[in-house]
This record gives sequence, C-alpha cells and structure tokens, in this order.
Amino acid sequence: MTSGTDTPLARRAAACRALLLLVFVTATIPAAAQEASDWAQFRFGTRHLGWNPSETILSPSNVGGLVRKWATPIGETIFTSAAVADGRVYVGTLGGRIFALDAATGAILWSRPPDALAGDTVWTSPAVADGVVYFAANRPWAVLYALDAATGATLWTASPTLSIIIASPVVTEGSMYLAFNDHSVIALDAQTGETRWTANAGSGMYASPAVADGRLYVTVHNRGLLALDPGNGAQLWLAPMAGPQWSSPAAGKDRVFVCSRDDERVFAFDGATGAQVWSTPVGDWCHTSPAFANGVVYVGANDGRLYALNAATGQQAWSQPLAPSGGIFGGPTVANGVVYAASGQGDGKLYAVHAGTGQPLFSAFVGDGDQSGDGEWVNASPTVAGGVVYIGSYEGDDSVVSAFGLPTTRR
Repeated sequence: MTSGTDTPLARRAAACRALLLLVFVTATIPAAAQEASDWAQFRFGTRHLGWNPSETILSPSNVGGLVRKWATPIGETIFTSAAVADGRVYVGTLGGRIFALDAATGAILWSRPPDALAGDTVWTSPAVADGVVYFAANRPWAVLYALDAATGATLWTASPTLSIIIASPVVTEGSMYLAFNDHSVIALDAQTGETRWTANAGSGMYASPAVADGRLYVTVHNRGLLALDPGNGAQLWLAPMAGPQWSSPAAGKDRVFVCSRDDERVFAFDGATGAQVWSTPVGDWCHTSPAFANGVVYVGANDGRLYALNAATGQQAWSQPLAPSGGIFGGPTVANGVVYAASGQGDGKLYAVHAGTGQPLFSAFVGDGDQSGDGEWVNASPTVAGGVVYIGSYEGDDSVVSAFGLPTTRR
C-alpha cells in the first residue's frame, strides 16, 4: 500500500523542492568558496595553516616532473606570497603596487595603484574574497585598498592609523583584520572600509593575524602570542615569548603553533587558554610561519633546514637540509603529501620534499633561469593551487613571478 507521502506526485514535488533548494544554496555560496582549488589569502585560509587540503594533482609520485610553465618579469622586488582566485594570480611588490596575472599564461592583466611613487612599498600578501582583492601599501603610511578582483577598479581606500604595515590582512565573515607597526590591531568592515574596532597590542607587529574558533591570534614583537576577541578586540590572553616575533601563527583545532626567532624554538599553545603545551628547539633563527597538516608542524630555519615536528608532542619527526648557503625565510607549504619551501639568500630555489620523510623530490631556480642562482633571494611562501606552484623572487629589477606545473597541467 502506498502512503499519501509516497505517491508519484509527492515524489515529484519532493524532487522539485530539493532541486530548488540546491539551486538556492549554490547561488548563495560566494564564488571564492566554490573554487576549492583557490589559494585566496596568506597561508591559504584564516587559520593560516599553510596547507591546501583540496590539492589532488601534484603528489609525491609526480612532483619531481614539475616544469616552469611561465615566468613573468615584474621589475619590482617581490616580498609577498601570491593569492590565486578565479583564474588570476595576485602579488604585491616593494615598488608599491599589486599585480594581477593570468594564472594560465602569466600575462599581466593590471597593476594598481597607477600613481605609485618611489619609496612606496607593499609588504602584505593580498587577500581575495567575494570578487574583491584587498591589500595595503605604505605611502609612506599604510593605505588599505579594496579593488574589483577582475578589473582592478578601486572600491574603497582607508587609512585607519598613521603607521606602516608589514603584516598581511586576513578577511573573513565580512571583516578585515590587520596588525600594524604602531601597536594597533584594527578590524574594518570589508565592504566599506569603516573601522569597527581598534586594540592596542602593546608593541608593533610584523606577522599576520590568524582567525579561528572565535579568536584572533597575532604575534607581538618582543611580547609573545596575543589572543583577542574578533568581535570587539578585547584581550583574551597573552602567552609570553622572549625576543623578536616575525612568525605568523598557525591555528589548529585546539592548538596554535608559532616560531620564536631568537629563541630558535617552535611553540605550541592551547588555543583556548594560551597555556604552553610544548616548545622544541631548531638549529637556528626560526621566523618562518609554520605549516600544519595531518598532525605535523613544518617550519624552516636560518640554518637552511626544513623541520617536521609531531604536533601533539613537539618531537622532531625529521629534518632535511635544503639551503645550507641561505636560510629559509618564507613559511613552508603543504599540499597532498608534499612540502614546498624556498631558500632565502643564496641559491633562490624552490624545493619540494616528501611530507612523511623529508626526502627531496624536486628543486629549481625561482628567478629568471640563471643557473648559478647567485644573488637570488626568495622571501615568499610557495602558493599551491590546482596543480601549479606559484612563487615570486626577491631580485630587484630582475624579479619575476614563476609558475611550476606538470607538462600536461593547464590552469
């Protein structure tokens, strides 16, 4: 016997309702959220894990076959890490501009602002959300920009404080959070640029905030790791760390990981209370932003080694020498069983190693193909999206943005 709710007519009506719900849900998801392979802001997401969990093309079995897909001369020193969204690559320069490139070809689509002056700088990595790209330029004080991500048209600008900014913005749930050198942590309305709140961190900041689980985490120079309420800026706790702090925190589910430069240590703190869980020494200065994936914390150090630590205990799983002639300055990146890192001063190379063992799998010069590598630097963290690794070089007028992919990969 068929019930009144299991007739052909009822089933068709239920199917129509489900289809309408699917259409509605799909239509209301922001475009940035629908493109799972995008790397839309510094360290991938608001937690700053440095891990792309959606990467499926590159793996330990094939990453050794990477080739340079394109290299675009920018002509201005590149310090920032690339953001990738909707088929475009965004990168800032120490010439005071942001460039948008075609992800497939490397062609320059636009650069802003058009009136950049000598002495203007962009140290911050861009963030892309809902069709808008956000960045900050020092002119000489920080000017924040929201641009149409496709055209580069200016939507708004803001100068909430008379300070320079080194730390990259983080954008989430309609707010943009920034940490400035004048001790200010500021939250802006991402749609209008209006200030929502300002907090005093007690010292300057050189590292990007992370936002996770109802808390904003930021490392404060010569103070430690600070947790604020992202809704109003109220201080939740401060975990002291000695010495300069240049490392952006990586916020896992329960723990926050960060490097402390002069201590030459990696720290893990309880995300809710700030209590120290463990600290582990590495071989030299450690100012890279950690990557965290699958229960392992990855950091680079000035001794040119890449370290893998057990996230629960801090015990070293392995270390791998990559760039003995120059330290690792940018944070490592993890995607699909591969860890990517780049050497700082020295050979200017991109490296890929096995995430489980540290076994080297690939290396290549990031810059313009100079096989000596002399004088080449890379300060940026690698960006991995859709089977391609994007990274810029720190070479003054010779700086380039390079894309490495498999011979058959098309972006």
